[in-house]
Amino acid sequence: LWCAQICILWSRVCLIFSTNRNVGPFVSMIPGMVTDILKWAFVLSIFYIGYSFGTYFLIAGDVTEACGVDDGSLDTFSVVAEYNFILLMGQSEWSVLEANDCMSPGRSLVVKLYMYGFSILGTV
Repeated sequence: LWCAQICILWSRVCLIFSTNRNVGPFVSMIPGMVTDILKWAFVLSIFYIGYSFGTYFLIAGDVTEACGVDDGSLDTFSVVAEYNFILLMGQSEWSVLEANDCMSPGRSLVVKLYMYGFSILGTV
């Protein structure tokens, strides 16, 4: 009797693999993939928003045209968020983070290390 119960219990697993003739196995997996993508987007947004605020508080207002940076000033949150997105895509301009009249070399190094961490954690 116990062996029969185990066989019936394991046969329930076969229900997972059952498919509809008209749909197929891969199309029936799409709803599960969509939920996984939404979970991944939620985790990514937590890292993205956190790093955007961190970058904003580290260098906002310090990297402007008055401080020797001609292009890509990071003085508003929206520009910082866009810069973090470009960094996430791997096409950022690192010269914006160089030491200048307003940002010391030590602070520039801290910001660069912070961005290196985001470029690694943001893509995981």
